[in-house]
Amino acid sequence: MKNFKKPILVFILFIVIQAIVSGCAAIVALFTNTAELGDFMKSGNSEPLEKILAQPTFLGLTLIISSLLTILAVRSLKMLDIKTAFSRHGITTKAAILAIVSALTGIFAMNILSEILDLPNIIETQLTGMSNNIWGILAIAVMGPLAEEVVFREGILGYTLRHGTKPWVAICISSLLFGLVHMNPAQIPFATCIGMILGYIYYRTGNIFLTSIIHIINNSASCMLLAIYGEKANDIKIADLLGSTTIAIVCSVIMAAICCLLLKLFKQNTQDIVYAQTEENVEEFVPTPETETKEE
Repeated sequence: MKNFKKPILVFILFIVIQAIVSGCAAIVALFTNTAELGDFMKSGNSEPLEKILAQPTFLGLTLIISSLLTILAVRSLKMLDIKTAFSRHGITTKAAILAIVSALTGIFAMNILSEILDLPNIIETQLTGMSNNIWGILAIAVMGPLAEEVVFREGILGYTLRHGTKPWVAICISSLLFGLVHMNPAQIPFATCIGMILGYIYYRTGNIFLTSIIHIINNSASCMLLAIYGEKANDIKIADLLGSTTIAIVCSVIMAAICCLLLKLFKQNTQDIVYAQTEENVEEFVPTPETETKEE
C-alpha cells in the first residue's frame, strides 16, 4: 500500500477541490444576487441556492476552474510533467489509429451493456443542460477529460507503475477509482471498464496523449447527442435499433472481441516501456523505450 499513499492523496484532492470550488462559487453567486440572498437569510429556503447550483453556466465554470486547479495540484506534487505527459514520442500513426479505434469499439460495447443494466442516472438533467451551454460543453468535452487523465492515468497509474506496482494491479486500481469518482450509478461500471482500456493504452505509451484524445472524443460525442436530442437521447436504445436485446448482447460481445484484437495489434506496434526508475529521478518520469517498435 506504500506505493498508493500519494495516488490516494491525489484522488482525495480531486474530490476536495471540486467540492471547495463549487461551494465557493455558490456562495459568491448567492451574495451577488441580493434578492435571493435575502429570501435565503429570512426563511432559510434553500431553493435559490439549489437553483444556482443547477445552472449550466455555473456547473460548467466550476468544473473548468476545478479541473485547472486539479492539474496544478498534481503538477505541484511533482507527479506531472506537461511536456512528457502529452508527448507523441514513440507513437506511430498506425499505433494511434489502432488505439483510438479499439477504445471507441470497446466504448460502444460498454454502452450496450450499460443500456441493458439500466442503472439510475442521477445527473441526467445536469448533463443535458450543460450540453447546450458553451461553458458546459467546454467543461464536459475538454477540461473534464484532461483533468481526469492527469489524475487517473498520469498521476495515479503512472506513479504506481514507476514505483514498482505490477501493471495489471495498477491498471485495475486506477480504473476502479476512475469509476467510483463519477458517483453516478449509470456511469460507474461503464467508466471502470473504459478506465481499463485507457489504462492499458497508457501503460503501452507512457503518456496521456492518446488517452486524452480518446476521452475527449467520447465525451464530445455524448455532448453532441444530448445537444441534439436533449433528454430524449437517453430514450434512444441500441437494442431497439438492432431489433432485440439478444442481438444487442451478441453485438456487444463481438465489439468487445474486436476491441481486444485491436489492442493486441496496438501492442505489436508500440515500444515496451521501462518504468523502473532510480531514486533520484523517480518523481520526474521520462519513459524509456526497451525495444524497437514492432511492426506487424
